[in-house]
Amino acid sequence: IYMITGGVPKYLSYLEGGKSATQNIHELCFKPQSPLLTEFYKLYHSLFKNAESHLQIVRALSKKRRGLSRLELIKEAKLNNTGRTSEILQELEESGFIMTMSEIGKKSRDMRYYLNDEYSLFYLNWIEPEKGILLQGVEKDYWIKRQVSPSWRSWAGFAFENLCLKHVSQIKDALQIGGVSTTSGYWKTLVNGKKEIEVDLVIDRADNCMNLCEIKFYNIEFVVTKTYAKELMKKKALFYERTKTKKALFITLITPYGVKENVNFLDAVEKQLSIEALF
Repeated sequence: IYMITGGVPKYLSYLEGGKSATQNIHELCFKPQSPLLTEFYKLYHSLFKNAESHLQIVRALSKKRRGLSRLELIKEAKLNNTGRTSEILQELEESGFIMTMSEIGKKSRDMRYYLNDEYSLFYLNWIEPEKGILLQGVEKDYWIKRQVSPSWRSWAGFAFENLCLKHVSQIKDALQIGGVSTTSGYWKTLVNGKKEIEVDLVIDRADNCMNLCEIKFYNIEFVVTKTYAKELMKKKALFYERTKTKKALFITLITPYGVKENVNFLDAVEKQLSIEALF
């Protein structure tokens, strides 16, 4: 529910007790009279004058899990690189629709923009493509049927990652480094010129350590397999090699319901956090 509503009190007020999350989301978004079926354009046009450019930016970012640089975003959104575009980006960031984050290993000015608004991401992925059918009330079990699809897993991973990026200060507190000066960002590198290796969130600490955070959405307790443990250890070694860092690296898993502490987990992971850490 949070990954769809962002915890907005108005949206939460529509929820009904005695119904499952799936049933509530269906009522909230996918029936002809659902309040969030037609909320998207009202929201942006009520907040911003001439909101079309704001919407172009949000649409462009909704397709990019790893965000976009300013120049990439301007090209993707078909906007001009002007002072007015800078104002629009600032308005969206100050309103909580988008966020910026640096790419670890790059110059600090190379910021990437990310879509930060849960409802916008959900609307553009799930509601807008089928809005005409939904308004006619043709497909009655739309959301319930989609929850086993690859598209659902892809969206859930994207949305949960965004949720974690919005709560970096809470993640720091849970890791007991709330008082340590840090910078946070995303890291990627190419292997053999083509395979991209990524770390979802890097917390670079002033105490000579770094947390390499892997963010995994899984609707039950996550289990680290032997293959995944090897992948994590390889990623850690590659990070050392490519960044030349001398800092201690801690692989940190962030999941909704925790990680089973089996032998593979103990071999590869130093820290784990669950959804409780974010709230």
